[in-house]
Amino acid sequence: MRLMKKLIFVTILFLSLVPFLRSNEEVKEVVAEGQAEITNNNVESAKAAALLDAKRNAVDQVGSEVLSETVVSNYQLVRDKIISRVSGYVHSYKIIDEGKKGNSYYVKIRAKVSATSLKNDARMIYSEMKKPRVVIVVQEIRNGKTQLSSQGENALVGFFRDKYFQVLDASKIKEKIRRSKMRVLTEGMEKEAAKLGYRIGAEVVITGQAIVSNPAPVQGILFAAKSTVTLRAIDAASGSIYAVATVEGRGIDAVREGAVRKAIENGAKDAAKKIFWKIVKMWNSQVLNRRSIELTVRGVNYRRLKTLIKKLRKVKGVKEVIKRSFDNPVAVLDVTFLGDSDRLADLLDGLKIGLKKVTINEVTSSGIEILLK
Repeated sequence: MRLMKKLIFVTILFLSLVPFLRSNEEVKEVVAEGQAEITNNNVESAKAAALLDAKRNAVDQVGSEVLSETVVSNYQLVRDKIISRVSGYVHSYKIIDEGKKGNSYYVKIRAKVSATSLKNDARMIYSEMKKPRVVIVVQEIRNGKTQLSSQGENALVGFFRDKYFQVLDASKIKEKIRRSKMRVLTEGMEKEAAKLGYRIGAEVVITGQAIVSNPAPVQGILFAAKSTVTLRAIDAASGSIYAVATVEGRGIDAVREGAVRKAIENGAKDAAKKIFWKIVKMWNSQVLNRRSIELTVRGVNYRRLKTLIKKLRKVKGVKEVIKRSFDNPVAVLDVTFLGDSDRLADLLDGLKIGLKKVTINEVTSSGIEILLK
C-alpha cells in the first residue's frame, strides 16, 4: 500500500512539472526576413548573408538580452558600451521567399526557434561555421610517467564524430610533429598548440590530460580506478580558448588495466560533453551576434590607414574598428562584424582607399590579410 502511495505521489509530481518542462523546452515558429548587399556580383555570398540576417532576426523575435561590454585598446580601457545580443537557437528553417531586390538579396524564412535550449543535433551550427576540422591529442599521466592516451583520444574521437564533427586522423599528426612538440599540445600552451594545429590543417585543437590513480582493490575481487580529465578546446587560427572542462571519471573492472581504461574513457566522455556544449554555444553566439576578426593591412601609410578605418566603419555589419598596431607599412585592426570573415572579405575586396584598392591576400576563420595596391 505504501509503495502504491509513493508511485501515485511521484506520478502526480511529474505531471505537475510537465507544463514547466514544456515551457523551458518550448520551440516557437516565427517568420523573419533578411537582406544583404550584393558586392562584386557575388550573389551566393549575399544570399548566405541574407539568410544569416533572417535567422538572426528570427531569434531576436524570440528573445534578446542587453549586455554591458568593455572595450579595450592597447591594454587601456576605452569605454563601456551597452549592446543588444540575440540569445537563442534556430533548430530548423524553411525559405518561403527569396530573390534579388535592386543591389541586394532578400530572404524570407519560417524558422523554429528556442530561446532556452539547443537540441542534441548541432549540425546546422557546425555547418554554418564552415565545418571546422578538429584534432584531438590527450596525454595520460600515471605514476608520474607521461604518455599519449589512446583511450582518452579514442573516446573523444568517437564522441565528436557522433556529433558530425570532422576529426583529423591523429596518427598522421604524430608523424609530422616531434615528440617534444606533441608535449606542448597537452600542457596548456594555447598559442603554441594553436600554431601546430593550424599547421596541419585543423581549425580547432582539443588538448588535455588524464591523470590516473593506481587501481584499488574492492572486496578482493574487483579494482576501482579514478581519473581527472582536463580538456581545452582552442581556436587554431587565433589561439583563443573556446572551452575548458575538468571532470572526474571512475572505472571498476575485474582487471586492473580494465579499471584504468574505463576511468579514462568515462572521464573523457564526460569532459567532452561539457566542452561540446560550450563550443556550440560560443559558435551559435558568433553566428548570430558580432564576432571579432583580426584584419592585417599591408602596404598602408598612416593617412591611408585613417581613411580605411573611416570606410570600414561604414561597411554594413561592421560595429567596431579598433587599431591594435601600426608599423609602417603594416597595421593590425580588430573589426567587430555581424557575419563571418568570408563575408567581410567580400565586402572589402576592391574597396578604394585614395588611389589604392583593397586586395585580399588571405582569409581564415578569424582573420583577414589585405594589401593596398
